[in-house]
Amino acid sequence: VYTASAGGGLWKTTDAGSSWTPQTDQQAFTEDGSLTMDPNNPNVLYLGGSGEYAGGILKSSNAGATWSLITGPFVGPFDANEYFGGSDLIRSIAGQPSNSSGMLVGTSGGHSWALYRTADGGSTWTTVINNNAAIADIHFDPNDSNIVYAAVCGGYAGVAVNEGIYKSIDGGITWSLLSGGLPSPSQLSNADCRLGISPSSPSVLAAIFRGPNGESPAVFTTNNAGNSWVQVASPPDFPHGAGIFFSPANSNVILVGAADFYRSMDGGMTWQSILNGIHVDQGAFAWLGDTNQLYVGNDGGVFYTPDATAAVVNWTNLNNGLATLRLYPGMALHPTDVNIALAGTQDEGTILSNDSLDWNTVACGDSAFAAIDPVYPSNMYANCYYASIQKSTDGGALFGSAINGIN
Repeated sequence: VYTASAGGGLWKTTDAGSSWTPQTDQQAFTEDGSLTMDPNNPNVLYLGGSGEYAGGILKSSNAGATWSLITGPFVGPFDANEYFGGSDLIRSIAGQPSNSSGMLVGTSGGHSWALYRTADGGSTWTTVINNNAAIADIHFDPNDSNIVYAAVCGGYAGVAVNEGIYKSIDGGITWSLLSGGLPSPSQLSNADCRLGISPSSPSVLAAIFRGPNGESPAVFTTNNAGNSWVQVASPPDFPHGAGIFFSPANSNVILVGAADFYRSMDGGMTWQSILNGIHVDQGAFAWLGDTNQLYVGNDGGVFYTPDATAAVVNWTNLNNGLATLRLYPGMALHPTDVNIALAGTQDEGTILSNDSLDWNTVACGDSAFAAIDPVYPSNMYANCYYASIQKSTDGGALFGSAINGIN
């Protein structure tokens, strides 16, 4: 199993998550925006950078042992007016079934918001959709590599046009915007959308939409390859990175990875939470073959269930040795002991290291800037969401509120 992280690079396990090893610590970037495996060769991996300080696509032909960088149209030159500097956020990558030289890559910021196609393994690229919208999902029909779908919604500063669900019947060369009951482009101005395809019945798809102002999501399904759609019930929240996806064994089982984790067993007619104690903010998923065994990546790491369709879904924490916590700026160092540091992480609290080089959560999170008093280092400070400043006077053992006087 491979997992790509927002700041800790790509990691690999060969024992089903009991232990992990980093694969890209020496590569050009460790901020990952997407990951896919060649459907024809599991040793070939493509890892897309997530913008800001990460550019291009890393390719491995030997299961992560070595890598080469594909810059394509995704890198440079640097532009002070671009939020992502000199690179694109590569949101989605899809390899073409039965053709290892064919690939589609979707970007969501930086120099472009577009869908690119290569027919020669990344040597040359053609822009096939370019309407200033994010390319959130790309799905090839596993039974017909000429059929491919893409979710194209949500642009920069409201400049996207013709947003919605697109379909190609020539391997991604030309595209048409689907309708047949879906929201029209006029209803989707700068909205969000995600798309899933059933591995067992590829003519069955599900799309989920949310308006630009955080409106409640709307879910539509089709059983005829996108010719017509019907609106079904909706989960309470719009998905995060994990999106909307189907069980590989049953096209009636649909999951939505949002802050919570929602499941429908009846094709979207009803929804229930299967979070059951795992961390919130679901970011990625991977099924084990055609079974209901599921790996999930979220803001708390990687978790596994032997049956995502069980009445009560039980999860196993697989984070032993997985070092992918994302630190926000503002780490604080002890003035005399280099082994002691205080840092704020994304969604995993304020963490403190000790002389044994272990890290422990000591205060709130999401956490940001931290401070250690240079004269009296037993005084430590943490800064968390909603302007929650906290203070410890005992070297980090206990933290309490320190915002008296701040309005």
